[in-house]
Amino acid sequence: ALDVTIQAQILELVKQLKDEFNMAMIWITHDLGVVAGLSDNIQVMYAGKIVERGPTKEVFQDTRSAYTLGLLRSLPRLDGSNTKLIQIEGSPPDMRIPPKGDPFAPRNPYATDRCWVDAPELKAVEGGQPDHMVAAWYDLRAALKAEQEAAAHV
Repeated sequence: ALDVTIQAQILELVKQLKDEFNMAMIWITHDLGVVAGLSDNIQVMYAGKIVERGPTKEVFQDTRSAYTLGLLRSLPRLDGSNTKLIQIEGSPPDMRIPPKGDPFAPRNPYATDRCWVDAPELKAVEGGQPDHMVAAWYDLRAALKAEQEAAAHV
C-alpha cells in the first residue's frame, strides 16, 4: 500500500543492498510485477502449498499452474494489448477444514477428477527447465492449446 514512487525507491534500495552484499533474500508479496523485476526465482503458493516453482522468467513465460495463470491474467498489461483482466472465480478454501485433494480444484477450470481426490506433489514440468516444478494433475499447456484451437474454429 505504498505510494508508487516510494515503492520504487524501496525496491531500488533493496536491489542495491542485494548486489552490494551479494545476498539472497526472500520476498513475500502478491505483486507479481514486483516479483518480475526483483527476483531470479519464484515460488507461487496457494492454501499454504507451493503450486509452481522455478526461474521467474520461465514461470512467467511457460506457466504450468492454473493458479499462477490466474494471477498473471489478473494483472494489467503495459505492452499496449487490450487483454481483458480475468479474475479467479470463487473463494479460497477455509484452511481450518482443509479440503481433500487439490485445494485449488473448486476454482480451477482445468481440474481433473483426480484433483478432487488427491493432492498433487511438486514435480518437474514436462519439456521445461529441470528446476521448473509444478504441483498439478492436469496438463495446462495441452488445455490452453485445446482452448485456442476451439476458439479458432468458432
